[in-house]
Amino acid sequence: MERNQVQEHVDRAREQKEVGNTCLKGGKYKQASFEYKKGLMFVTEYLPKDLKVNNAPEMAMFGGGKQQVATKEEAKAALELCVQLNGNIAQARLKLGDWDGTLKHTNEILRLDPTNVKAHFRRGTAYLRKGDTDRARADFDLVHSKDPESVKSQLDLLEKEEAKQKKAQDKLYKKMFT
Repeated sequence: MERNQVQEHVDRAREQKEVGNTCLKGGKYKQASFEYKKGLMFVTEYLPKDLKVNNAPEMAMFGGGKQQVATKEEAKAALELCVQLNGNIAQARLKLGDWDGTLKHTNEILRLDPTNVKAHFRRGTAYLRKGDTDRARADFDLVHSKDPESVKSQLDLLEKEEAKQKKAQDKLYKKMFT
C-alpha cells in the first residue's frame, strides 16, 4: 500500500461522513449511522488500539497484511476522523433511543480523546436515559466545568430523575419497614 492510498482511505471516509451528515439532517438516523460506520471501516483498521488524538506520532499503519508508514499528519487526520465519525454515530443512536449504541461510540471517542466535551455530553445523556444517574452526573459535571450553558437543561433533567429515584427508593424502604 502506498502512502497516497492512506490519504485515499481518509478521503473516502470523509465522503461517507458527508453522506451520513445528509441523512442525519434529513432525519434518517439509521441510515446516517450506517453511512458513518462505512466511513469508519476506511480508517479504523489502520489505527493501533492504544493511540490517542493528542499523541499521534508518525506511525506504522497496517492494511491487507502490509505495513504502511503514515506521516504524523495522516495519522492525526485518521484519528480525528474516527472521533468525528464515532461522534456522529453516537448522535444518530441518541436520536434513535439506542442508549447502548450511544455508549459504545462515546466510549470509543473518549478512548481516543478523553477530554472530548461532546462525547461526555452524549454519554451523560445516554446514562441519564438509562437511569444511571451517578454516571450521568459525572459526565455532566465534566461538561459543566468546560461549558456550563450547554448542559444546563440536562442537569435539570438529571435532578428530576434523581428526585424520582429517591422517592421510589424511600417508598420501597417505607414498605419494607411497615
